[in-house]
Amino acid sequence: MKPSPDNRFAYRLRMMRTWGHLRNWRGHNVHSPFAYSLIRKVILPHGMEGTEHRFFEQARAHGVPRRASVQLQNLQRHCPEHRILLVPADAAPQPGAAPENDRTIHCILHPRLTGERLRQCKEAIARHNGMSMDNRRYILLFHDSRLSKKHYRL
Repeated sequence: MKPSPDNRFAYRLRMMRTWGHLRNWRGHNVHSPFAYSLIRKVILPHGMEGTEHRFFEQARAHGVPRRASVQLQNLQRHCPEHRILLVPADAAPQPGAAPENDRTIHCILHPRLTGERLRQCKEAIARHNGMSMDNRRYILLFHDSRLSKKHYRL
């Protein structure tokens, strides 16, 4: 039995809503070597690298789920020259400009907690002049002059 055009349209719409956030999944369509290595070595692995888990515990204390905390711990290990600042759910996501030679990553936790917080996060991304990554559980804003202004939605 062939599905009616209405059913096919509804199915496609449901699939786009379900899988639409995976545009740059596994590093496909990412042309920045830094962003590609970040996705492959930080976002995709399930285990933690290294023996120090201080950043993992700090993220868990802010209510971040285990998988996202593992990713943030791997980010801290992958980018040792960057300073990572956590912006908790009760703080407004206003990272501002970092000093010229300062390499900072603002990590906005729980960006979709409320509609107001999501709006504030989108404004922060629009004001930001560097690379940013939205991983649905946190948003990373990279303050590094070597990186191009690009927003990745994972």
